Amino acid sequence: MNLKDKTERVSTAGHGCSDNIDAKKMGDQITKKTRENIISGRWYPSNQSEIQMLREYRAEQELKKC
Repeated sequence: MNLKDKTERVSTAGHGCSDNIDAKKMGDQITKKTRENIISGRWYPSNQSEIQMLREYRAEQELKKC
């Protein structure tokens, strides 16, 4: 089976083949989007690391104002 066959294969549930998904890249995209939503105020920080990230971002923005 060549690469083209893998990308065109469909599972029994009707979803595309996930053999060639890069989990690290997807995780990085999710992390980036989560940070953007927390910083914009759309989502509330749900754990200590998110709260700390938001504090650091706000402190950085205050320094840029000066």
